[in-house]
Amino acid sequence: PCALHSPHYWEHPESAEDNIVAYVVKMRQRLKEMTAWVQENMKTAQQNQKRWYDRKSTERVLKPGQQVLLLLPTSDNKLFAKWHGPYEVMRQVGKVTYELFMPDRVKKHQTFHVNLLKEFQVHQTPVQQLLICNIQDEEVKEKFLPSSETQFRAIDLSHLLVPQQEEVAALLDPTLFSEAPGFTDLVQHEICLKKDAPARQKSYRIPERLVPDLKKKINFMLELGIIEISTSEWCSPVVLVPKKDGSLRFCIDFRYLNSLSQFDAYPMPRIDDLLERVGGARHITTLDLSKGYWQVALAKELIK
Repeated sequence: PCALHSPHYWEHPESAEDNIVAYVVKMRQRLKEMTAWVQENMKTAQQNQKRWYDRKSTERVLKPGQQVLLLLPTSDNKLFAKWHGPYEVMRQVGKVTYELFMPDRVKKHQTFHVNLLKEFQVHQTPVQQLLICNIQDEEVKEKFLPSSETQFRAIDLSHLLVPQQEEVAALLDPTLFSEAPGFTDLVQHEICLKKDAPARQKSYRIPERLVPDLKKKINFMLELGIIEISTSEWCSPVVLVPKKDGSLRFCIDFRYLNSLSQFDAYPMPRIDDLLERVGGARHITTLDLSKGYWQVALAKELIK
């Protein structure tokens, strides 16, 4: 290869100046053609990009005097941008450009594209509102018969005829609906314990204003023989629970005693079966015994 090229090294070269000029002219022509080709491709790409962008874009029009926010790069990192302002729109310069008044900048009036702007919404002070949904009970409320002689006398029977009033008055016997609990000797309550350890709990504190009612209820039960004075090691706390009519219900917290008791595996009736049985009835009533839990005595061998 060197033998083939060696003659050209010693030969006198042709006019290099003419070759360089021709080369530069040719290069300029090629660059000109390349520039035209690039501009044509760029125009086509821009048109395609605009067509795809306009499919989801909406036209926004800002009015002079309107407050807007401006999206600009941050001073720390040019790749991050945040909203600045609000600034006032002075006028519409072009179809999608607006002039803003920026008092915090050196150049007070500047023009920006609408894509860098968004309407400034004034923050309104929230109003404290309380919505209450009043849900009406769809079930029919139970009507209870009066339980004292005073309440029986207060019943208005004027809408009935005189014979009907006498019949109703004969049924409303205070001895049938007495506040004092009755007593049955047909059955006794028995408690089977898992172990012989006594259930001893500390008493709960009773508010001082409820102590008179508590003593009154205790004396009432002592007079009826429902309870008796005891020194047993078994102890459960007393709880006074308010009732709907404003009175107090005397209760005892037997939860710890229940945890020590053995329960019978008695199957509870199904609700749907009960509903099927009473579904065809015209009237449904319930019998609420006066302190029914007290009307069943405890077995004598279990009393301590």
